Amino acid sequence: MNYNTRPYYPTVLQLLGLFLIYIAFAIPIIIAILGTFTLLDYENQSLSNMIAYTATGAFTLWYAWKKKVRLENDRKVFLFGKVNWPVYVILIPAILSAGMFTDPVSVLIPIPDFIRNLFDTLSQNDICTFLTVCIFGPVFEELFFRGIVLNGFLKLFNPWKAIILSALFFGLFHLNPWQFFAAFIVGIVIGYVYWKTRSLLPCLYSHWLNNTLYWLLSVLVLPDKDNFSDLFPSQGWYYGIVFLSLFVLLLSFYLLRSFLERISPGTEQETLEVSNE
Repeated sequence: MNYNTRPYYPTVLQLLGLFLIYIAFAIPIIIAILGTFTLLDYENQSLSNMIAYTATGAFTLWYAWKKKVRLENDRKVFLFGKVNWPVYVILIPAILSAGMFTDPVSVLIPIPDFIRNLFDTLSQNDICTFLTVCIFGPVFEELFFRGIVLNGFLKLFNPWKAIILSALFFGLFHLNPWQFFAAFIVGIVIGYVYWKTRSLLPCLYSHWLNNTLYWLLSVLVLPDKDNFSDLFPSQGWYYGIVFLSLFVLLLSFYLLRSFLERISPGTEQETLEVSNE
């Protein structure tokens, strides 16, 4: 029996449409910024990145929010309920270990120079890069992927299917395999927390923590290193830490799940309007 009696937003196809809107809006924005800076004989890649990302993200988020409110007839899209402090504590090792566990992707799949140059623009030691990576990125992406996408998927699919699908699209959004795996794993952790708490606060915190640590590491520790693995005395040490991080990730998720199940045991049963998929 299908309990869906209202059009919940977005479906998978509608999400693909939002991706196309994002790309279509980004292209003229980037062209306009580059054209303006050329006319003014001004060059600041960090500032242009911030303006392009903020304008494109804000428009896509606004469009998706308006569409969701209109279809679901509910303006309470973004939820910011209070969450117990142990959740924030457990998320620290979970996020750290997820990044470390997925780092070998950059070793196993060589990064082309043009992609590395693109990553370098997100590792600049300036205020515009900090705002883009550590503030605007977490805010826009969490409001979109958890606040709108996962919120809608939880009403269309069973919880774990919704979480994995939203994490998959979160990874694909980054448009490269070196960020995909980390984003996918982090997306599952954050998605699970959102499902259990129905609050964006721990999601924003986790994303901010992940991006800020990446930015600080890139600026302070890795300015003259090609890969994180170069910090270790040998490959054995590096992969030993990688496997240790997997253990920490699984343990953190176990503790997170145990705590959230205890304080919100009925969440799965309360996920109403779920289809038979």
